[in-house]
Amino acid sequence: MTETRRRTKSFRLGYVIAVLLALTFACHSAIAQGLKTVLKTQVPLPRIAGVAGAANGKLYFIGGLTANGNIGTVHEFDPIRNSWSTKKPLPTPRASAAAVNLDGRIYVLGGRDNNSVLSTVERYDPTSDTWSKLAPMLTPRWNFMAATVDGKIYAFGGIAGVGNARSVLDVVEVYDQLKDKWSALSPMQLGNSSAGIAVIGTKIFIIGGRLKAGANSSGSATSKVYVYDTGTGKWGTGPSMNQERTGLEACTLEGRIYAIGGGSRGRITATIEMLDPNANKWALIESLRTPRTNHSCAVLKSKIYVVGGFSVSDGSKIFSSSLTSLEELSPAAK
Repeated sequence: MTETRRRTKSFRLGYVIAVLLALTFACHSAIAQGLKTVLKTQVPLPRIAGVAGAANGKLYFIGGLTANGNIGTVHEFDPIRNSWSTKKPLPTPRASAAAVNLDGRIYVLGGRDNNSVLSTVERYDPTSDTWSKLAPMLTPRWNFMAATVDGKIYAFGGIAGVGNARSVLDVVEVYDQLKDKWSALSPMQLGNSSAGIAVIGTKIFIIGGRLKAGANSSGSATSKVYVYDTGTGKWGTGPSMNQERTGLEACTLEGRIYAIGGGSRGRITATIEMLDPNANKWALIESLRTPRTNHSCAVLKSKIYVVGGFSVSDGSKIFSSSLTSLEELSPAAK
């Protein structure tokens, strides 16, 4: 064998080994960054468009819509006992609201009751199992997004009105709990509803949803991501998801954002995408056990809990497909 052939063979062998090592590392990284999904005890009452919050080591599933109308039912999940119990009901039964956790209490904002669109804000204290009524938002709305940063609550977009009178909002408001007061901020770049929302530092990520497409329109599903910096009050953009979707949920866990479920083009998805801000790119990872939309999620003890929603795109079968399953998502072992 000539020296040239030996070098060529050695180069090829080295290249193959390098590729195998790279693939091995890539597969290991994908597994390490993925989520392990576990089914937990089912929620006692199936419904869609409820909200979830976590406080004092427990998960709370609040309100929602059943075939008989909006409800104020509150169920508490204990992850240690893997069991549900019933708590004091939400004073204003509603669906398609937003919920945030702040200082160990859960705030339920806006939504729809059986007759109208709401601006109502009610706060639940799990320690005393009591509800308090607070100053209403400036704008009644449903299917909007809310998050907390530095002790303040921010509410974005949503839908005003119902039926043919509904429209997608670009309204942004902030709540000061010390003053019990809402104030208007500069509007969103485009109206949006039914998006996911997540926080990293002072930045709020509005993920997917339905972007406003004109007057009296519910908008169209998008994969775009808009980022609001609460420190500067300015908007920017983030990397788009791999697929457009609306009716999804988003949660932040260990510095990464997870976009979970939702629907697009008449199909419900079980897909989970993960955004590592350092990578600046969404990665498709493990899927939910059950495709779902109009569900809710919350982070509790380094795990994401996904609950509620429905699993079919046929409007006549939404309630028959409403879900009682509770999925626990945790980072896969490295």
